[in-house]
Amino acid sequence: MKTIFNIFFFILSCSTLAEDSIKIGVSIPLSGPLAEYGNAIRNGYLLAKKNHPDKFKKLEFVFEDDQYKSSLAVTTFNKLISRDKVKVVFGWGNDTVLAVGPIAERKEIPYLFLCTHPKCYEGKKYSIGFINPAGDYSKLLVKQLKKQGKKNIAVIKSETSFFNAMVETLEKELSADQKFTLIDNYFIGDSDFKPSILKLKDKGYDALGLYVLAAQNLQFVKQTRQLNVKLPLFGVAPFESYDMYKEVYDNMIGTFYAHIHVEPAFRKKYVNEFKSDAQVSYAANFYDICILTADLLKNTISKITDEEILTLFSKKAEYQGEATGKFEFKDDGQDGRYFSFNLVLKEYFTNGVREIDG
Repeated sequence: MKTIFNIFFFILSCSTLAEDSIKIGVSIPLSGPLAEYGNAIRNGYLLAKKNHPDKFKKLEFVFEDDQYKSSLAVTTFNKLISRDKVKVVFGWGNDTVLAVGPIAERKEIPYLFLCTHPKCYEGKKYSIGFINPAGDYSKLLVKQLKKQGKKNIAVIKSETSFFNAMVETLEKELSADQKFTLIDNYFIGDSDFKPSILKLKDKGYDALGLYVLAAQNLQFVKQTRQLNVKLPLFGVAPFESYDMYKEVYDNMIGTFYAHIHVEPAFRKKYVNEFKSDAQVSYAANFYDICILTADLLKNTISKITDEEILTLFSKKAEYQGEATGKFEFKDDGQDGRYFSFNLVLKEYFTNGVREIDG
C-alpha cells in the first residue's frame, strides 16, 4: 500500500511540475554558414542558466536548428508550437523572421525576435524585437564617418534582407556633402571580389562599407592585399568573428563596426567558458533576454494566456543587464515594439578590438 501511495505521489508531483513550467522555443541557425551566430545565442542561454539556475527551474528552453533557411524556420516554428507546446518562440535573423512573423500573427503566438528590418514589425500584434532597428546602427556609423572626415563612401554588400536594411538606412543617414556609391551586390556563397576591388582603385573613395558575411570579409581582405588596395573598412556584426581574421589582422587595424555593448566582466566569463568571443555581442544580448524572460515569467504558470505574456514583455521599463548594461522596452510607431540596447562602435587596433567613442 505504501509503495502504491509513493508512486501516486510521484506522478502527482510530476504533473504539478509540468503545469507550473513553461516551455520557450528558440529557432536559430546551429549549422550552416551562420552557425556561429546561433551557437553564440545558445551559449548565452547556457551561461545564463549556469549562473542563475534558480531562475530557470520553471522554464524549459527548446532549441531547434533552422540553418537560417526560411522554409526550415517555418517548419521548426510549427513543430515548436504543435509538438513541443511552447508558449513563446524566439527567432533570429531578418529572412527567417520575415517568413515566420505572419504565421505567428495568424496563430496568435508570442514571437520575440532579432530582426533589424522594419517589415518584421509592421502591423504585428504578437511580435516584439530584442534588437535595435537598422537605423540605430547606421546613425552611429555615419557619426563616426563624419568625425573622421570621410566624404566619399563606397559600399559592397551581400544580398540579404539584413544587409539591405543596413545599407538602405546608411544611405539615408549620410549628409548632403557625403557621396554614397554601391559598388556591387553579391550572393552569400560568392567568394571572388576582385572585380569589385579593381573598381575601387584610383576612384577617390575614402571609406568602404563592407556588408557581407564574415567568411566573405576574410576573402575580400585577402584579395585587397593581393591587389595592393587599401581602404578604411566599416560595417556591422560580421566583423565580430575575430578568430577568422587572425591571418589578415594587420589589414584589419582601423576597421570599425557598430554592435551591442558587452560588459567586460561578461566577456571574460564567456571566453573562460567557451574559449572564444566570436559574436559575443549576440551571446550577451540573449543572455540578458533569457534572464529578463525568467524574471518576467517567474510568478506565472503554464496556463498563462498569450495576451498576458505579451503584456509582461510590453511594459515600458528600463532594465539593467549583466551582460549588456542598460536596455529598455520601446513602443515606437515607426520602428515597432522592441528592446533597445546600448549600441557602440568597436575598432580593431594593434592588440585586439576595443569599444570607442562614436
